[in-house]
Amino acid sequence: EVHLDAQRVDAQGFQLGDSLVDGFLTDIHNRDLRSEAAEQLGLAKSGARFTQATSACPVCSPSRAGIMTGRHPVRFGVTDWLPGRPDMPAHQLARPALPDGLPADAVTLGEVFSKAGYATGYIGKWPLGGAGKGPAEQGFAFHKAANAAGSPASYFAPYKSANGQAIPGLEEAPQGEYLTDRLSREAADFIRANSGKPFLLVLAHYAPHTPIRAPEATVKKYAQGRPG
Repeated sequence: EVHLDAQRVDAQGFQLGDSLVDGFLTDIHNRDLRSEAAEQLGLAKSGARFTQATSACPVCSPSRAGIMTGRHPVRFGVTDWLPGRPDMPAHQLARPALPDGLPADAVTLGEVFSKAGYATGYIGKWPLGGAGKGPAEQGFAFHKAANAAGSPASYFAPYKSANGQAIPGLEEAPQGEYLTDRLSREAADFIRANSGKPFLLVLAHYAPHTPIRAPEATVKKYAQGRPG
């Protein structure tokens, strides 16, 4: 059992990039890319860099289950991305049956912090179950842009799939708005709204998961080769 004191720590933030490996970051292995946001914030220079690490699993749903609960995802039967896919001829092993999401009795960061009196928010990708198994059911009072989808309906507004289903909470958006920018602004709004109280915010970007999309200005920057 975990106990937190909301009077001791004012704010906790966790930012997660999807399918993000260390080779995508400027100062770790790759000098052909510019992770400008991290550079401008001074995160790489003033923060702690962990260059030797591992993950509970190399795909989204199990790794998120591990992050959210602090337990190995196999304990919940989440051994692959949800909802998974049928076995294929190239598979050497049969795929085990997968649950439809993280079980309700799994204790998450959201529940622990909420119980301790923190305002809790989750913004972005939640590949741990759909209706009835979302962030709201796992301790996050505020949530936006989170559903069972592993990939976003679109990286540009309107954020709708081919069948017209929109990313939750982003039904209204200016034409052409970029998803990563929108989620970052939503996170900033949450921080401002809760700046006077203890809070936990999880910002889980869909990027750089496929489909690989970027604003035109960013594409042009790399079209001529390595940026200066």
